[in-house]
Amino acid sequence: MCKFGNINSHSFAKRDVFIFLVASSIVFLKVQFVDNKWITILFISFLCFVLLHNLVHIIQTIILKAYTPGLYTAIFLVTPYTVYLLNRLIYVF
Repeated sequence: MCKFGNINSHSFAKRDVFIFLVASSIVFLKVQFVDNKWITILFISFLCFVLLHNLVHIIQTIILKAYTPGLYTAIFLVTPYTVYLLNRLIYVF
């Protein structure tokens, strides 16, 4: 079992699974209820959380002066796609 600071890999994996399940549920609700205003607000809130989470990856890298897992994915994949989705949803909303 790997350790990073005071967090072991098992605890980290449990949190990731929980975040994945919440994110999947929100996306599923959005797909099922496309025109629902409250689901759209929930989905936009989720996307804002994702952007904030990506910012945390970048700040961690700067503070630690070392690579942090998820940095390149956050910068080159998740952030541009999230910004694109927010632009599309806010334009439609």
